[in-house]
Amino acid sequence: MTLPMSGRIPESRSLGHRVCFLLGTLIFLFGAGAQCAPLTLKELIFLVRQRTGESEIMVQARSRHLLAPLDAAALKSLKENGASESLISKLQAPGIALDAGAAAAEASRQAAAKTRVDAVLADDAARREKRDREWNQAAEQLREAHSVQGWLQNKLYTLQKKDLKPLENRSIAPVTIFGLFHGAMSSPPARDFAPKLAEAYARLKKQYGNDFEIIFISHDRDEYNQKQFMRTFGLTCPTMRFDPSNEGILQFGDRPPWFVLVADNGKALSLNGVNKQFIEPNDVLMGLEQLLAALHR
Repeated sequence: MTLPMSGRIPESRSLGHRVCFLLGTLIFLFGAGAQCAPLTLKELIFLVRQRTGESEIMVQARSRHLLAPLDAAALKSLKENGASESLISKLQAPGIALDAGAAAAEASRQAAAKTRVDAVLADDAARREKRDREWNQAAEQLREAHSVQGWLQNKLYTLQKKDLKPLENRSIAPVTIFGLFHGAMSSPPARDFAPKLAEAYARLKKQYGNDFEIIFISHDRDEYNQKQFMRTFGLTCPTMRFDPSNEGILQFGDRPPWFVLVADNGKALSLNGVNKQFIEPNDVLMGLEQLLAALHR
């Protein structure tokens, strides 16, 4: 099963993307009419308690109108919160409050807006439920599956002090998920992403151990730059040199900055390993964290 990540507009976005989408939708539904929405008693009391100038309050009252005329209870509340007799008198002037017809229309508009927002929230909740279900299904399949290890045999190294030392094949035997990161010193986006990957790798290794492994596939022309990249950005994961003949690994994409998730049975776990469309490495990294969490539920 391929995890729900796509190209430019991922089906399953990071939390930040989801929040931004929701905020954008709510602003679209409410924002257009927010500035001209009638003043409520609660807003009036807030302005009074904030010691907003009488003239400024009246500018808003005349341009927006009051949602409802001030009744006895409203007048009492305003006075208790510090409204002057002068301000109250002006707020009671003809034309400041909406008439009955306009008030009814406004109530209808607000109810319709709330209905639209409720629909957006319900849709988002359904999307999140679907996404979580897909993560859990993928995690269950991974528990049963094992072949990438064969492709990587005798190709991996670790940076120890100043030298690259061969990694024992048994070190990757327990791995269930591989993250293949193609990078190079000559790629600014790869350099931007590398520190984030290094931080996440150290953190996730402490939490999940050998359930996963990141492989840095260097596209640098020489070993010096390969080691320089790893030292500069603190990458402690295994590494290998880019080799156009390595079809097993390169079938999932090969241009930096490319980060793809692959199961140990050789199946792509992120859509960029299937359709070869670019996904932001940060989004794939978020997918890795979600998948590891699902595996440990």
